[in-house]
Amino acid sequence: MSDVLDDSQLVSAAMNIYGAELESEWIESSGGGLYRSEFLQNGFHAFGVDPVTAEGLRGFFDDDFKIKFDIDDHADGYLFSDLPSEVVERINKDNIYYGKPGSDAIAVLEKYLKDIAELVERQIAQKWRVINVRAWNAKPQTQYGPSDWHCDGSSHYIRKLMIYPNSLTPGNGSLEIADRSGQLHRLEGDSAMCVLADVAILLHRGISAENRLRPMIEVTICPATETSTGYVYAGQNARGIKDFSPEIMKQVAAVRYVPKTLQAQPIAPKDVYPTEPAAPIMNQIGKVNIGGGPNFKHPGWLNLDGVASRRNPVPFRFAEDCMFPIASGTTQIVYSSHCLEHLNDKTVARVLSEAQRVVSPNGRLILKLPDFDLVKKSWIEQDSHFFAQWGLDVIIPTWLRRGVIDDINNRASMIYCGYWNKEYGDHFSWNINADPAAYHGPASVSGHEFAQMITTLSAHELAQALAEKVRREEIEPTFNHQNAWDREELLALLESCGFSILSLDGDAIRDEYRASIPTLDEMHDISIYCEAVVR
Repeated sequence: MSDVLDDSQLVSAAMNIYGAELESEWIESSGGGLYRSEFLQNGFHAFGVDPVTAEGLRGFFDDDFKIKFDIDDHADGYLFSDLPSEVVERINKDNIYYGKPGSDAIAVLEKYLKDIAELVERQIAQKWRVINVRAWNAKPQTQYGPSDWHCDGSSHYIRKLMIYPNSLTPGNGSLEIADRSGQLHRLEGDSAMCVLADVAILLHRGISAENRLRPMIEVTICPATETSTGYVYAGQNARGIKDFSPEIMKQVAAVRYVPKTLQAQPIAPKDVYPTEPAAPIMNQIGKVNIGGGPNFKHPGWLNLDGVASRRNPVPFRFAEDCMFPIASGTTQIVYSSHCLEHLNDKTVARVLSEAQRVVSPNGRLILKLPDFDLVKKSWIEQDSHFFAQWGLDVIIPTWLRRGVIDDINNRASMIYCGYWNKEYGDHFSWNINADPAAYHGPASVSGHEFAQMITTLSAHELAQALAEKVRREEIEPTFNHQNAWDREELLALLESCGFSILSLDGDAIRDEYRASIPTLDEMHDISIYCEAVVR
C-alpha cells in the first residue's frame, strides 16, 4: 500500500479496478471460463455458525466494551461518513455500539473466519482480507440507521460478512435483503448465522427484535492477493480503505476528470429509504451501459465510457485486455448503444467476453448498433434523407477543405469507417481545433472504388478494408467508426462470444425495455436492436 486517494469516487474506481483484476486472476487459476456461485447470482450467501462459536462471539457485546458512535471514530487511510449531529444522536439512541473486544472473543472470530475462508473465496471468486470489524446491538423495534433500507455504496468489491450470534427469528430479529433481481428475502433460521452479502449495491435492512436486543458483528472485507482473516478494528465510522498501490493509482489518475476545484471529501450520507420500500426495489447497481457517453448518469446504472466528465470522473479504458469493474454474474442488463462500431475486432471480442462474464444467468444483453443492412439498402436507393440523419453536417466543412465531395458515397463510407487526424483534436470529448488542416471524414476512395466495395464485400469486410486504407495512408489517425456487421455477421459474432440471440425485433425490444433503459429509443430509425442471453 502506498499513496492515498482522497476523492471517494476515485477510491471506488481504484478498488473496482483492483477487484476486477484479482477476480480475473482467481477465475483463471481455477480453470477459467464462466464462474457462477450463489453469491454472484443472488448477491448473498449464508453460512452456519455452530453453538460454541456463537457463544464465544457474544464476548463482543460485553458491557466493558460499550462506546458511542462518533464520526471521528475511523483510522487514518479510511473513508468515513460525514453525518450531521442529529443523525449521530439518533443512531446512538437506537443502537448500542462496541469497540475492540477482549482477546478471547477475537480469537473465536479469527478461527471462524479461517474455517470459512476458502468457502468465501469460492463465493466471491477471489481472495480477500478483513479491513474492519464492527459490533453493535440494535434496540427493540428500531427502524433507523442499520435497521432502515439502505445500500452501503462505495466499491462493488467491498463485501460484508454479517454474523448473528443469536438465531434469526421474529423474536430475535432478522435480516431483509433484495437480491440482484430486486426480489425480497427475509433470512431467518433456528441457529446462529453468517451472511456474506453484496451490501455495497444491494438494498438491505436489519429487522430489530420485538422486545430484546439484536446483536450483530459486521466484518468488512476487500479483495487481496492472499486471504487474511486477522481481526482489524478501524472504527465504527470506517467505511473503506483509501490506500492503493502506485500501479492502481496511476491507472486512475491518468484518465481522471479534474474539475476546476477538486477537494477531498468523505462519503456523503445516503438518502433515507422509507421503512417499506417502493416496488419494484431498485438496487444501486444492476445495469451496465457500455459506451453510454460522458453525460449518461442514471440510478442503478454503471456507465463505462472512455470520455472523462463531471458525471464520468474516471473513464473506462476500452482495450484488448480491458476488464469491467464489476463482479461476475451480477448484472441484470448489459446495454450498449452505438459503441461497438467504434472499436477494433479484438477489443469488441473482449468487451463482449466481459459482458458475458458480468451478466447474470437470467440477465440480458441489449445491443443497439447502426443498421448496416439499411445503410447498404439506402445507398442502393440513393436515399439522401436517410444519410441526412447521421449528424455529419458538423464535420462536412473539414471534407470540403480537403477536397472531399459531400455525396452519398462518402457519407455511406463515413458510416462504415471514418477517422480524424491529429490536427482535428478529439471529437468524442468535443475538444476540436480550428486548424485549417483538421480533417474528420471518410477514407480516401473514389466513388467508383467505393461502389465496387459496398456491392462485393460484407459490412464487416468493407469496414476493415476502409480502416486498413486509413492506416496505410494517414499519420496517427483516430477512428470514429471502424467496424460494421450485417445481421448474419452480428449473429455469428454474438454466438462466438457465448450468447444466444432471443430477438432482433426492434419494436418488440423497445416496448419491452423502454421503461428500464434510458436512451433506448434514440436513433431507432437508423439502428438494429438485438436481445441476447448467455448460452
